[in-house]
Amino acid sequence: MRLNNLKPAWKQLKVLNAMGQMGSEEILSIIVDSETTDKSKLQRELFNLVMFIFITIFCQGG
Repeated sequence: MRLNNLKPAWKQLKVLNAMGQMGSEEILSIIVDSETTDKSKLQRELFNLVMFIFITIFCQGG
């Protein structure tokens, strides 16, 4: 039997067992944080669009 083929699976199992279990409250807080991040990402993208339009219109060389 070749045990070398089991090394990657054994390493993955050790890593998974070393990680702590997450509670439902922790999972829910991650989901809520990601929703607020989406809103701020939209605001950043809109701001970047406005700045791009401003620079394109008013800062043209001529």
